[in-house]
Amino acid sequence: MTEQGTYVPRSVRIPSPQSRAPSPEGERSLPQSPNPQSPIPDPLPPDNRFLPKHHVRSGLDFRRAYARGCKASDHRIIVVGCENGLEYCRLGLSVSRRVGKAIVRNRWKRLIRETFRLIQRRLPQGIDLIVIPRLGVEPDLVGLIESLPRLAGRVREKLGKRGIGD
Repeated sequence: MTEQGTYVPRSVRIPSPQSRAPSPEGERSLPQSPNPQSPIPDPLPPDNRFLPKHHVRSGLDFRRAYARGCKASDHRIIVVGCENGLEYCRLGLSVSRRVGKAIVRNRWKRLIRETFRLIQRRLPQGIDLIVIPRLGVEPDLVGLIESLPRLAGRVREKLGKRGIGD
């Protein structure tokens, strides 16, 4: 029994308020990247979230990107991009069953979304990016962090040459 008279099993340990000392950095501190040469950026402020407005979800937007967009690719992913008329970049995912079973497809989607979340400030604004993973390639966060901004920049250049975008 607790002081309030409610039952708590013995296996549940309730810490007392005195046993918890605040950390010197404050209540919450963000972990720092252990390797300064790592391509994974340090954690960003909490406003760097992957919000619903950053998703390309409608079939119309996907069709527009495939019809009017430009492509850039490397050995990991293919990026199709087209202007969106907005002040921010949006991400769409197209992960086919040919990539693998559900576990592999979901891992690709998680890693691409995390890559976008981490580097969205480095991506060109005002375009929709549709990312398609290549067949037979293992998903890798560090590789995606290297590929996505480079390919998005190439797409922006191609759109600029066609007179679309900037």
